[in-house]
Amino acid sequence: MKKLLDLYLDKTDKITIYTTTEGLEKTGELSDIKVFYKKTTSISLQLLWDCFQDIDCLTEKLQLCIDNKLQLHESINITKSLGWYWNRYTKNDQRKDLVYKVSDSGSSYWVGGKYRVYSPSLIEDPNTWLYNDKQGNIWMELSPQYPWFYQDPDPQEGEVFITYRDWMKTYQPYVIRTIPKESAKEWIKQIDDLTKIVLKVSQTLPCAGLLNCICCIKEEKSNA
Repeated sequence: MKKLLDLYLDKTDKITIYTTTEGLEKTGELSDIKVFYKKTTSISLQLLWDCFQDIDCLTEKLQLCIDNKLQLHESINITKSLGWYWNRYTKNDQRKDLVYKVSDSGSSYWVGGKYRVYSPSLIEDPNTWLYNDKQGNIWMELSPQYPWFYQDPDPQEGEVFITYRDWMKTYQPYVIRTIPKESAKEWIKQIDDLTKIVLKVSQTLPCAGLLNCICCIKEEKSNA
C-alpha cells in the first residue's frame, strides 16, 4: 500500500489514507482507498472508504461542520452515541426518541443519518460520523455495528453468536473526540491539494468512464 495522506488531530491521533492502486500518478484514479484511524498508544481502526467519492464526502461534511451547519437534531441525546441510535434504527427498534422524516419518494428515514460520513460495505467496519455540538465544536465518532444484522454467524470462523439485545447492553462507541477547526481546515486543504494533483494527471489521459474517475466525478459535481 502507498500512503497518500496523514490527517493529524494531535500528536497521537491521526487518520492515515492509503491506496492499493499501482501507479496512482500515471492512472489519474483514486481507488481501493484504505483509511485507518490511529491512536499511537492504544488503537488502530480500519475505516473502509473505497474510492475518491468517499474522501470527497468527508471534505463536504467537514466544511459543513466548520460552518457550524451540522448541529445535532434536538431528538438526539448528545450523551448517547450516534452509533447507539443507528443500531436501533437498523434493527427497526421503534421508540419515541427515534425521529423520522419522509423523503420526496415517500420512504421514511432517521434524522440522524445525515451525520454519517460513509456507509461501510462490511459489517465489521465502523461507521464514521461528524457533527457540531451546541457550542459549534466539531465531533467525530467511530462506532461499531451489530455483527449479525445481515447474516447468521459462521461457526467455521469461530463466531460466538450474541443476540442483538445482549449486544446492545454492552454497546460502546470506539472513539468520540473533537476535531479542532484548524485541523479540519488543514484536512480539507491536504485533500484538495491531492485531488488537484491527480486531476491534473487524469486530464492528460483518456477518460475510462469509471465510477472512481476523478474527472467524471468533478464534472458531475459542477453540473449538479
